[in-house]
Amino acid sequence: MRLSDFLSQQGAFDLSVMDNRPGRRRRTGIPGPRRLPWETRKAGELSLVAQALIVEDDVFWANRSRIVTARENPLLTRLWADTPLKLGVPALMAIAVRTAFGRIGGVILTPKSARHTDLSAQYAAFGPQFASLAREFMLEEFDRDRQASTAGLQGVLSPREVQCIRLIAMGRTDEEIADTMTIARTTVRYHFSNLCEKLGASSRANAVYRAATLGLLPSAA
Repeated sequence: MRLSDFLSQQGAFDLSVMDNRPGRRRRTGIPGPRRLPWETRKAGELSLVAQALIVEDDVFWANRSRIVTARENPLLTRLWADTPLKLGVPALMAIAVRTAFGRIGGVILTPKSARHTDLSAQYAAFGPQFASLAREFMLEEFDRDRQASTAGLQGVLSPREVQCIRLIAMGRTDEEIADTMTIARTTVRYHFSNLCEKLGASSRANAVYRAATLGLLPSAA
């Protein structure tokens, strides 16, 4: 079963998604999902749901008075005690999805009816199933994002720039890169400057991180 099939069966719920990569506009493949902001309107302040997704791996449900998880999570209990009215919806069920390099996504179900504030029965009936389908769905979307970004950048980065960032990821110095590529060290720095601009990176470490998240580095690098 796919998440789309599950949603068709559970017609009383709406689907929302969110993740911690600013500026993402992901095509989810499911009609009508709403995209929730990771941060509040106050710059740098995480939304209450985002904070919950960061500290909880298992599926949970919550309303404005409590949050329920399979295992006790003191961080969530304290979070809800401090800021319950910032939830923004009457109730929700959510699961965090994590990938390498710190990306966190969330898949959230919210009841269509504002009167539906207790999801304990639904949590017991299909919480684990929702979590499994949501993880599969979100990982596929993350992979589509990566493939789309990689395809675009591979057309922008020159073959020499790709070779340069891969050597940098292997820990090579400018001199070693110059010897490997049979170019001058000034040319290495030229390639590096260009690829940093294209990747939106500000340092060697940041460039390697960006290249890795976009799938530009082979798994052996």
